[in-house]
Amino acid sequence: MKIEEILNKQVDIFGCGKYSGKVWYTTTLKYFLSKLSMKNKQKIDKLRILNKTDERMAKEYKKQELIACTISATFDEYRLLHKVKEMNGLIAIDIDKDKNVGLDVNKAKEEVINLPFVALTMLSCRGEGIWCLVPYNKENDFRETFLALKEDFYNIGYTIDNCKDETRLRFISYDDNILLKKNIEVYDKTVHIDKSITNDIDRTITKDVDYNEKEWELTKNDLKDIAIAIYLLTTYCGYSSDDYEEWLLDGFRLATIPNRALGLKLFTMISQNSLNFKSNADVEMKFRECCNTSRYKTNILGYYINKIKEKYGVKWRDKAKELIRENIFE
Repeated sequence: MKIEEILNKQVDIFGCGKYSGKVWYTTTLKYFLSKLSMKNKQKIDKLRILNKTDERMAKEYKKQELIACTISATFDEYRLLHKVKEMNGLIAIDIDKDKNVGLDVNKAKEEVINLPFVALTMLSCRGEGIWCLVPYNKENDFRETFLALKEDFYNIGYTIDNCKDETRLRFISYDDNILLKKNIEVYDKTVHIDKSITNDIDRTITKDVDYNEKEWELTKNDLKDIAIAIYLLTTYCGYSSDDYEEWLLDGFRLATIPNRALGLKLFTMISQNSLNFKSNADVEMKFRECCNTSRYKTNILGYYINKIKEKYGVKWRDKAKELIRENIFE
């Protein structure tokens, strides 16, 4: 594939902060990487300076001040999976210092651009990591393609971020030394995803369920909905809690499930997606603490149902049947 073909692909532009969910306008990837990048250089420079002294403040500044685009798809008005207008056949891959201790961004750019399927590499918006662009076979599953890429990058010494979400935003960045290739191989590898909720989860939901339905207002079907929602969020939507306080909130939420085995299983799913995940033993210890000290006296598990509705809309169960298995709600 020629680099010109890639740069001429359409991307949707999204505004800052609360405006990041609705399409602002559509343009070309080339315009996003060049003219829009230059227009926002002052803000990007400020972000990089701020990031050196206060990473938490820098993250908030990025969300509130930088525009972004969706590399992998264009959308019908809103950045939702069920609103995808067209897949671009592109995946943006992030390599950050959080998962790659001692990352040398210049060395990483040079090594990554040498991969035959990488079209370009450049600095990320905070300047401490890089991102690269990969054209892939659109006939293949997006997430299965990502998992194959994850393995290929690992084999050359890099751990990539969780980028398996078509709605993922690519914040505007600036790099006066973007590396480009004229001719790029279209990536055509996949790693198969077992598209079924494991029988283990079904058994956990139905085995030894000890809850007062009147107090908790949760039925077995409610628990199954919650389990499916979290499975979809973590497996297909890139949901994770990289911030410690956000992770604790997930623990407190799931501690409201009277069936602790199920709560732990779902908390583990979320934790394993985190950049800071260490071990299942640590997750179990933290979940035990959450159960003993939960700040929530009533269940607030509708949080995850609302999250999945943001991605797939009110008909999220139809999408679940498509992604997981036909008889999951029977």
